[in-house]
Amino acid sequence: MEYDVLEDFLLPIIAILAVFGTFFGLIWILIKTRNSERLAMIERGVDPAAFMPKVVPKRLLRVGLFFVGTGFGLLFGDLMANYTVVNAVTSYFSMILVFAGLAILLGFRLAGRQS
Repeated sequence: MEYDVLEDFLLPIIAILAVFGTFFGLIWILIKTRNSERLAMIERGVDPAAFMPKVVPKRLLRVGLFFVGTGFGLLFGDLMANYTVVNAVTSYFSMILVFAGLAILLGFRLAGRQS
């Protein structure tokens, strides 16, 4: 058996480094751009805190419920795939969509009650 060093060893390492390098590069560019914008605002005499994004509790509630619904969808999709005759792909997709949709609807109802 011939051992191909590039395919078996180097290719996964290069792929992992490329993915992490891309994420690191994007985050670095975002932070550098935001820092230069803030320095420009300070030079002009504008308060940079006025342009900071404000945390919206309703948005966090909806996103959190969406992820909880997706988790329940994965759980029930796995149960449906293992204990019924439904195709695994169909059960996963259907349960994720159903539970994520229910979570979004619940989030809107809860956000409507808060306001």
